[in-house]
Amino acid sequence: MFTMEVRHTLYDSTFDVVLEKLTISSSVEAITNLHIALNKVLEKKPAHIIAKSNKTLACHSGCAHCCYLRVHIFAFEAILIHDYINHSVSKRDRKQIIDNIKINASTISSMTSEEHLLTNIKCPMLIKEKCIIYPARPLACNQYHSIEIEDCNMSFMRPTDKSLTIRVIPELKQFYDITIKAISEAYTKSGHDNSRNELSTSLVKIFENPSLVEKWHQGEIIF
Repeated sequence: MFTMEVRHTLYDSTFDVVLEKLTISSSVEAITNLHIALNKVLEKKPAHIIAKSNKTLACHSGCAHCCYLRVHIFAFEAILIHDYINHSVSKRDRKQIIDNIKINASTISSMTSEEHLLTNIKCPMLIKEKCIIYPARPLACNQYHSIEIEDCNMSFMRPTDKSLTIRVIPELKQFYDITIKAISEAYTKSGHDNSRNELSTSLVKIFENPSLVEKWHQGEIIF
């Protein structure tokens, strides 16, 4: 695991960079570009952590087990994902995604959080086993990883079995936890709502009421 010094350095460097960018601009375009850049870092930077662990990730393109899990997104992510879907996704895929979001939100509304956690619900942005918004995917999606594909297979087939666990690289999980915490707290420091809510439930509200974007820019809590 990371030393206290490394944890502080990782947190501070991430927090400072994000806050500086938000101070310059927190327009929808700016936070979308920032998010895409952060996702690239979160995808590439951990390579040395994985190498040092002497373990191999079981994750690969086309494997979508984790895309059926409950995901929470920050308010700023709901806004930038809404923007990305409207401007960077084909008209056909956009219609399907929005329909999927509405269906998921309706399904989830009748479930408790516990029931949702124990139910496989396909991510609305997953089409033909590919994430249509991959560059702008939620930060939480970066956290999901596994070193044993069988763990994922069993968890997917038996979602109600609480005894099952997914083996991960502890240092990699810690890296993501620290980085995402720094990002969210930089948004708070800049005066923006960084509350976290279920993905489809948040997105359906943005699509049904786009004025929430402006309210977020004014510092209001939108969910």
